[in-house]
Amino acid sequence: MRAWTSIFVLVVLLGVTGCGSKMSGAVDQSMDTQCALDSMAYLEEMHDLAGGGGEEDKSDGKVNQTYCNEMNTYLDEGMLGSANKDELKKLLDELRKAKDKEEIQRITGEMAGLIVLPEKYMSRFAKKYKK
Repeated sequence: MRAWTSIFVLVVLLGVTGCGSKMSGAVDQSMDTQCALDSMAYLEEMHDLAGGGGEEDKSDGKVNQTYCNEMNTYLDEGMLGSANKDELKKLLDELRKAKDKEEIQRITGEMAGLIVLPEKYMSRFAKKYKK
C-alpha cells in the first residue's frame, strides 16, 4: 500500500511539472506574438503619419521616439521571437535619426519585413512588406 502511494505521488508530481513547462512555452510564444503585433502597429502608424493623408495631415517628418524606445526594449529582451535582431537594431537607429518622410517610410517598411508574424495576424501593411 505504501509503495503504491509513493508511486502515485511521484506520477502526480511528474505530471504537474510537465504541464507547467508546456504552459510557460505557450505563454512565451504568445508574448512574442503580442510584442511583434505592437511593433508592427508602431511601424505602421509612423509609416502612415510620414506619408500624410487622412483628415489631419500630421506628417511633420518626426519619428515617435516612444515607439522606438518600446521596440528597442522588445529587441533587448528578445521578445520579438525569430526576427532579425541585429538588422532591426541597425534600422531602428536609422529611424531615430530620420527626418525625411520618404526615408521614414522606407525604413519602417524594411523593419516591417523583418518582423515575423503568423499569417493570421498580418495586416495589409505587414503583408505588403513581408520578405
